[in-house]
Amino acid sequence: SNYIFDEQEALLANPFVNGKIPFRDVLTRDFWGLPHDRSIGSYRPLPDIVWRAFWDLGPVFRHPWALHWINIVVHAVNAACVARIALGLTRNRGASWLAGATFVTCAVLTEAVTGVVGIADVFGALGLLLAVLALEKSMPKMALGVLAAVTLGLFSKESTLVALPLVAWVALVAAPLHHPARPRRVARALVALLSATAALVIYTETRRHFFPTEPPADLSRATADAGSWVIRGFH
Repeated sequence: SNYIFDEQEALLANPFVNGKIPFRDVLTRDFWGLPHDRSIGSYRPLPDIVWRAFWDLGPVFRHPWALHWINIVVHAVNAACVARIALGLTRNRGASWLAGATFVTCAVLTEAVTGVVGIADVFGALGLLLAVLALEKSMPKMALGVLAAVTLGLFSKESTLVALPLVAWVALVAAPLHHPARPRRVARALVALLSATAALVIYTETRRHFFPTEPPADLSRATADAGSWVIRGFH
């Protein structure tokens, strides 16, 4: 019925979403449309692009219902991905339907599906799930698929960083199921890890170039001045 809590800041007060700044500045703004020197560090361009696209379509698409609807649709797509992943691993349609139904009805974080700002979570999950699905492909296609999917996830939410160990681990343990003739488990795991790492490099370098962040003063001190060897080690 209306925009509540964070949604007022993320949409109504977001100068990028409501068109107060040009679209070309998308990589220079954070999740809330703020420049790097006023940001808390949430760098998620993809959700802002989706919101801006809906905003530019006109008043009907600026209604809270329309923007909440995006999350529900992407959550449904994620559930379909879960079902498809389960089918690829088990070859059991009943188990696959159960996996998808369980995911879609028992969201880990309900706010991610029901709140507009949860778009970052559902798109981040989409990137991770697509990366896992890419593991079923031949190695060159898998590498490109993981790279594209993890990049999509990282530009949606930073926590997609979990894809680096997770996708590599799934590639290692699932290779005999996906590729029984030639599992090549270690090779597939390494390629998946390298592809996910390349996506992280793309995200990090893009952020560093367009959205620079000054390190805290404590981290700029010489290590020798950091105190005990334990503190120096963490430093």
